[in-house]
Amino acid sequence: MKQKWILQWICVLVVSLMGIAGCKNITMEEQRSTATVFEQTSMLQAKEAAETGALVFCNIDFEKGKEAYKTMICEVTTTLGCNYLSSEIDNNWDALVTTYDTDALECEFVSSELIEESTQFGFPVQIWFVRLVGTIGWQDQTNRDYWLQVANESGEWKLNRVLSLTEIQYYKERYQD
Repeated sequence: MKQKWILQWICVLVVSLMGIAGCKNITMEEQRSTATVFEQTSMLQAKEAAETGALVFCNIDFEKGKEAYKTMICEVTTTLGCNYLSSEIDNNWDALVTTYDTDALECEFVSSELIEESTQFGFPVQIWFVRLVGTIGWQDQTNRDYWLQVANESGEWKLNRVLSLTEIQYYKERYQD
């Protein structure tokens, strides 16, 4: 029994040494470079999630209907975001149709700005300010401002929610002129 244990221990030692021998020393500069590329990629994905989310909110095809709009929203949102926003769309669709009285609303991207990064309920989140301009269906071509939270859900940045009026006021006072 003791010989079997010694053989197993020797096998583990040999495998470990082979693994160590195959490892390459990585410099601190290589580690920093890899971390920087990862961070830049993650930041770009979060920015795209905020911009895409705002565009989906602002571009509504009323002819396709409520279910098509909810599907578009859910494609770019977190699971919780999809559930909440679907409920809001269900509750407010008729008012949207009546208010805008058009076949479609369309917007174009103007700018976006990262406002804050943090962690919420264990998930990385970011607050973004996205400005669009209404181009079709809007009564005037004014800016359409969206204050959004994006969250990293399962390694993918997605729209999580629209900020409340109280939150928007807080960020306006804190970060904007």
